[in-house]
Amino acid sequence: MNCDGECACGANAECDIVEGCVCVDGWTNPQQDGDLVACLEDVNECDDVSTHSCADTSTCTNIDGSYTCDCPPGSQYDYDTNVCEGGIKKITKALLCVVDGLTVLLSLRENDDSVCFE
Repeated sequence: MNCDGECACGANAECDIVEGCVCVDGWTNPQQDGDLVACLEDVNECDDVSTHSCADTSTCTNIDGSYTCDCPPGSQYDYDTNVCEGGIKKITKALLCVVDGLTVLLSLRENDDSVCFE
């Protein structure tokens, strides 16, 4: 940083008036790149659950400078609520019934002890 408080920052870096060139989120390892200071090493946010907000039902995928949360087929990630929406819902309790050779899967509410038939 020069005496006027200006920085010569390159790719993925920004000027901090106290520290000089610092890496923007998603990038690390500031290095001299010609006349500029650049951050050219991507942070893999998916390596540590504390550095991403993907839900347990999604898969974190690292991309340059950031990450995405990928949901099961038929659903999509809502970054406001950090959940996969739509698609097939997880059944927490189910009952298989066989009636006249036809197998039917019944999804039950929690603490519901229904039976196929009596």
